[in-house]
Amino acid sequence: MIVDVFLSRKSQDSHMALQLMNFLRNKGLEVFDSDELSKHGNSDYGKAIYEALDAAKHIIVIGSSVKHITSTWVESEWNFFINEKLAGRKSGNILTVVGGKISIKDLPPRLRSYQVIPFKSSNFEEIYNYVSVNKSPSQPAVIPPALPKKKVIHQPEFWLIVLGFFLIVSLIVYFKLHPEPATSAAIKHSNKVNPNIGNNEDKGDSNTIKLPLWKTGTTLNVQFLNGSASLKSAVEKTAIEWTKYGNIKFDFVTSGVGQIRIMFNEKQSYSYLVLLCQINHPALT
Repeated sequence: MIVDVFLSRKSQDSHMALQLMNFLRNKGLEVFDSDELSKHGNSDYGKAIYEALDAAKHIIVIGSSVKHITSTWVESEWNFFINEKLAGRKSGNILTVVGGKISIKDLPPRLRSYQVIPFKSSNFEEIYNYVSVNKSPSQPAVIPPALPKKKVIHQPEFWLIVLGFFLIVSLIVYFKLHPEPATSAAIKHSNKVNPNIGNNEDKGDSNTIKLPLWKTGTTLNVQFLNGSASLKSAVEKTAIEWTKYGNIKFDFVTSGVGQIRIMFNEKQSYSYLVLLCQINHPALT
């Protein structure tokens, strides 16, 4: 048996199948439709259907409603063909031709991942191109899902983010390697506000007091004082990158008082030394 195209449809859609079948046959294709069995009086209907399916190179599912397309016989036919294709035993095309007001999203998931074309006589030539003998197999997903819109960070916001974390990291690295003198009063204040601060006083020189440093491995609470959700998200992603290279962690909090406090300001940029910053000041803006 030679079958170029198997037409899978419910009896109520026979008028659609007849139009398409005549067009494809005029193009020289061998088309199988279940009405052919009744004309020849084939008593073993199910066996004949699956013999034709097994021999078919391509399948066209025709339906004027989702109910027709998912009816028991029709669904079993296109499921058989899809399974054969996934198993590598078939390489032909799977095409759904829909009439009425069927939306692609209403089709069964297994079908809507393949080619879908509205039933119109003006589309018959396109349908023929998908099932002609020399046509290479079509790729799934005729109508690709809409890509999510990317959040565009405007240039001023982008540079504020870059500048902000550059300042944070620069301060941490600089004062780790080059601690500068400070007053003992500032040290006492910072120890009171930030209990995770390590003792970094220079005991070799009573006249020199070095700035306190965070203890190794400390987790720092980071609090946003203002800013949009997109800005906050971008800052968090950038900050997490730094934790891969330094022995420090950031925990972004929404309540309480953060040890690192960030405020967004498009007109200016400045920062306080985080360890000595007053509670009601942003550490970075």
